[in-house]
Amino acid sequence: MKASTLRAKLATRKQRPDLLVCSVFADEERNRFWLEMQYDWLARTAGAFDHAVFLNCADETLFRHSRIIGRADIPRNGTHITGLRAIAAYCQTTAYKYYLVLDSDCFPILPDWPDILLKSMRRSGKSFAAPARTENLDIFPHPSAVFTTDARCLTFGIRKSPSLLGTKVRDVICTAPRAFWFPLLKSNRVTVHPVLSTVYYGIFYHHGCGSREFGTRAITAGYYDHLLDTFPSDRELMEQLRMDPARYIAQLC
Repeated sequence: MKASTLRAKLATRKQRPDLLVCSVFADEERNRFWLEMQYDWLARTAGAFDHAVFLNCADETLFRHSRIIGRADIPRNGTHITGLRAIAAYCQTTAYKYYLVLDSDCFPILPDWPDILLKSMRRSGKSFAAPARTENLDIFPHPSAVFTTDARCLTFGIRKSPSLLGTKVRDVICTAPRAFWFPLLKSNRVTVHPVLSTVYYGIFYHHGCGSREFGTRAITAGYYDHLLDTFPSDRELMEQLRMDPARYIAQLC
């Protein structure tokens, strides 16, 4: 773990920090890398934080600096919603100023992002922020990065929603009332892939399919078939990110 991260973690032992960050991790060989990315970038951009995880068959020894709030041994396609519901229940028993739920391959990249995001949310009269993955044809609050000051907004379920093509899609979503949702849209200055390596609202980096086989709704539907050969593969993008995460992310922004 890097020195900046260690300092942040030591700060949390002296007093409770303002921010609680929660993620679901399944059994995946890239867990160490994604966990280090979350620790390091959270320390860079938010300072002190508490980190809690729900694990599904993941190696517990990797998470000695996190609070393990639940464990499961279930099929991978049932992991996410089970973990998210456990996280929501846990958050609603705590008293933090800010709550952030992240996909394992997602983390904030902009310094002082809580203040920036809160100002935008208050200006719009919204209670929670989450991506609208329009690049994946989705128009619902995606749980890859859900931020709120009110833990009651952390409600998750599997719902059918219309896509931008007008078809009904079934997915895990944040089920808090849409009227309270501040949507985070793709803001990459440089796009290296139609649906992977996305930056939302200049604040969150989400790799996409970082802990599972490559495949998204828009890809499966063939929406980008005429473009995919012009972009690097998912494996190539992962290798580029691993080589120099800060440089890679700076390129996108």
